[in-house]
Formats: sequence, C-alpha cells, structure tokens
Amino acid sequence: MKKNLVNKLFIDEVKRKRHIILFSFLIILISILSIYSIYKHITSNITEHITYKENSSINYKVYLKENQFFEKEYAEEKKQYIASLIEYIKADFNYTIDIEKENVDFQYVYGIKAEVNVKEKNKENSLYNFSETLLKDKEMSSNGQKNVSINTSVDIDYNHFNDVVKSFINIYKLDNIESNLIIKLYVKAVGSCSEFKDDENIDSVVSLIIPLTEKTMSIDISNDLVDNNHSILICPSNNHTMLYLFISIFLIVTDISLIIYLIIYIKRTRTERDIYNIELKKILNEYHTYIQKVNNTFDLKGYQLVVIDTFDDMLEIRETLSQPILMVENKEKIGTHFIIPSTTKLLYTYTLRVNKNKK
Repeated sequence: MKKNLVNKLFIDEVKRKRHIILFSFLIILISILSIYSIYKHITSNITEHITYKENSSINYKVYLKENQFFEKEYAEEKKQYIASLIEYIKADFNYTIDIEKENVDFQYVYGIKAEVNVKEKNKENSLYNFSETLLKDKEMSSNGQKNVSINTSVDIDYNHFNDVVKSFINIYKLDNIESNLIIKLYVKAVGSCSEFKDDENIDSVVSLIIPLTEKTMSIDISNDLVDNNHSILICPSNNHTMLYLFISIFLIVTDISLIIYLIIYIKRTRTERDIYNIELKKILNEYHTYIQKVNNTFDLKGYQLVVIDTFDDMLEIRETLSQPILMVENKEKIGTHFIIPSTTKLLYTYTLRVNKNKK
C-alpha cells in the first residue's frame, strides 16, 4: 500500500513539474518578446540625424558657329573663347550624395536656373538681374540607396542672355559695366520629418559662371560645398511604431494572464507531498527549539500510545511534562511522528502524514 502511494505521488509530481516548466518557459519567452517589442517601439519612435557627404563636378563644351579657323564644332573646357563665335554651351552637371547609413529613405529636389547679374565694376549692388528656369524642379526619393547620383545636362543659349544685357547697356548708355550669366544646379536633401518649402534656402549650389558682353572670355566653375558634410532628420515610420506598440501590449496582457494562471494552477494542484512538506516546514520553523530529531527508530515496547489531534496540544503536554518533543520521519519521507515519552510509560504522539494532508 505504501509503495503504491509513493508511486502515485511520484507520477503526480512529474506531471505537475512538466506543466509548470512548460508554462514557465512560455512566460519567459513572451516576456523576452514583449521587452523586445517595447524596445523597438521606443527606438523606432526616436528621430535621428543622418550625416551625408556630397561631391560635385561640371563638364562643359562650347559649341561654335561655322567659321574658317576652327575645324571642331566645339571647343574644350578651360580655354579662352571668342564670344562672337559661340553658338551655345552644353553643361553636364554631376552631383553625388553619400549617406553614412544604409536603408535610409530621404527625399531630395534639384533643378537648374540661369541667373543674370549686371553691375558696375568693383561694386556689390546690382543694376539689373533676372533669372530663367532651365530645368524644372524634380522631386526624387533615395529608396534606401546609400549613394544617390544626379547626372543632368542643359544647353545654354549664350547669345540670348548676351543680347538682353547688351540691349540694356546700350539703351541706358552704361559704362564700366560687368555682367555674368550664372548657371546653377541647386540640390536640397530633406529627411522624412521635413517637407520642401519654397522660402527655404537651397542647401547646395554648383555654378557655372559665364561672362557676358565681352569680346573674349573664360568660364569659371564654383560651388558652395566648402563643408560637404551635412545632416538630415529621419523620422520613424508611424505604422511600424504603432505595430510594435500593439504587439507589446498584447504580449504583456498574455504574459500577465499566463502568470496568473500558473499561480492558480500551482496552488490548486499542490500534491499530497507538497502539502505535507509545507506543514512540516511550518512546524519546524516555528517550534524547532522544542523539537529534537531522532535519526533511528523509537522502541515503542512498554509504552501506551496516546494519540494527540493537534500539534498545539503537543506543545502544552511538553510544557507540562518538561520533556522534549521527539521527531521521527519514515524512510519514504511521507510521514513524521512527533512523540513525547513520559515517566509513567505513556507515549503522546502526533502524526503528520501525506495522505492526511490532501486537500
């Protein structure tokens, strides 16, 4: 009978431990996932500045009118040119943006304008200026590319701008005048938090400077890329942010539910041995100074047994007889006898057993 009880206790404990281990593992796993989701929600909601570098170059060719001196239809760059021989100028603009981080989406806009400025020599203020759009604004997206290149070209009608300025100077009989045609490629990069605005300054400008109303002239190239390190503000994706938030809330609620269920399960499925161990531990913790453990069996021969219902009654008897309470636990550890032997051959005993403590 005792062997069957021990086997039954062992089987019940194994099943219970497996169930507790399984749910504990699920709780730990869901806790990790919920912490990760909270972390992703927080980090994806933080804006950051992404640094980028920019570089530019301009190549151009000066196409010539038919003449008896030059065989080629165009003159190479970085030369001195006769203004009256110029048919038009072809300019190739090359501009690159290099983002320090991969898979970053940002927007950029670029266009080309022709600006004419007429002023007195050695003076800063302009007498006359106007501008024309050669290439309308184009809004583009990086699509997560680390390197973005802008390669575009325009044909510059040099004679058109030159004739306008000449007419202005002749009408007002101006002297000591200098005038320039400035062809500008402007580029503005903005992050996902910003929008393009007409009143904002253009971030980057690459210019081709062409003198007007001169018999001979050369073409200069300039840009404002003195410090070619800039930054853009990147905002998180609201869809991803809210998704992580919903997932984290769901996981936290699930985790709490599992914890509550596990606590209730542990309490409801406590085995006979668990209840026995709890009760025994409680007695030993509270009254260990009155109890002496006996490692061997106690010889009951010659004693008359007196069964006591509660351990509190055992304490009162111990106080009356001034005798220690002896504790004897069986080999299977499923039963403990607390006994008080008296000089009158009465043996007071209180027994704590596994099968007696089953709820």
